Amino acid sequence: MPNNQCGRSIAIWGEAPQGAAISPDKKLNVHFNYWHCRSQKSRKKGAADFLDIGLMAYDCAGLSRLRIYVPLALSIDNIEDLGGLFREPVVASIVFNESVSTTNAHNSNYTTLQVAANSVYARVYVFSKDASGIPLNSELSVTRDGEGTLIDICQSAIANGYTGLTTGTPLYFRLRIRLQAKGNTAFSRTTKPADGWLLSSFDYTEFLDFRLNEARNLPQNAIQKMWPGGQPHPGTPSISRVDFLVIVGESADVAEGVECDKKRLLEGELWGTYTKTPKGWQQNLSNGMVIYHWKKPAKLPAVDIGDFSAFIKLKIRRSSLSLVWRYLLVVALIGSPGSLLVNFAWSGFSMENWIKPAGAKATEPLESPQVACAPSTDHAGRKDNNGRSMSVKASKSLEVGKGASAPVTVEKTQ
Repeated sequence: MPNNQCGRSIAIWGEAPQGAAISPDKKLNVHFNYWHCRSQKSRKKGAADFLDIGLMAYDCAGLSRLRIYVPLALSIDNIEDLGGLFREPVVASIVFNESVSTTNAHNSNYTTLQVAANSVYARVYVFSKDASGIPLNSELSVTRDGEGTLIDICQSAIANGYTGLTTGTPLYFRLRIRLQAKGNTAFSRTTKPADGWLLSSFDYTEFLDFRLNEARNLPQNAIQKMWPGGQPHPGTPSISRVDFLVIVGESADVAEGVECDKKRLLEGELWGTYTKTPKGWQQNLSNGMVIYHWKKPAKLPAVDIGDFSAFIKLKIRRSSLSLVWRYLLVVALIGSPGSLLVNFAWSGFSMENWIKPAGAKATEPLESPQVACAPSTDHAGRKDNNGRSMSVKASKSLEVGKGASAPVTVEKTQ
């Protein structure tokens, strides 16, 4: 894929200094949580999705850095360290699905998780931060790489995290990436009905297509860093397992896709603590949210999964008060002219009656009444204006019809 494209796959690998002693048992378990907050009925305007990435690193103390390529244009402001949340035992328990206790050493950059009094489950690293709460660049570096972004967990953070850690005990890093509010990203595509603006509610389709370490969906610059000379980078730990969780709202249904391993309702009273992060990116989690869980372990005797992909087709119902008001407005705008036209049609509306020429007379009745005049004789005794006598003689019988006038004979007497 050309460098001017960001691709559609995430890539994760490690790098080691030249000649460094690296444990042959080094490996990563990778966790992804895709929070589809836009699929909630109660979502706020501009609600955005989140992608949480967790790296459980076993025997990776000698690495110079762990690298994550994300096919999105990001800055450090789009990324948050979630390590501090694991100081709360409830957060550690719901993330790892284990009953754990937490121990926080004074002025340390980590939290130790224990499943028993003397059994350490993992150590969770907390990145050092500046006064504004942003991780120090010496521990967490974020740089643009073509159209995508490289996130580096630097050697100082790895070395600090493994200090005093028993061999075989994993070191855990967890980050959150804020995705854009709109539906189309490298991981999703949205299609909405063309007549959606005419409806008070409608269904739209969203495709989630999530990929990890798929070479054909990575730009060349990322491939050259991950596989220099066509071979895995020296010191790259194997990825022995991937867990991918998608959390969707109650208005979304999984129409089709890869069959998931587990699904359950989200425990809002538990996960609410996890989503309330220092940056204030938390979303209102509804009780009807559902978690879909996919996992892929390495198949023995292989120690690496190679790549991972999950395709999900979501059917999401969109309904809100603003859509209802918009629908009513459209109905009013369309209905009013239509109602006027119907009224004119029923009242015998015609252009002849609607538009008349200037000075036109009113239409005459279709038929005038017939008036019959009885026979009449001369009437004497009448005088004109000069005092002379006159008589009026009418015809013996006269019918006055439409457009006709009666003939009258006037005789004057000298």
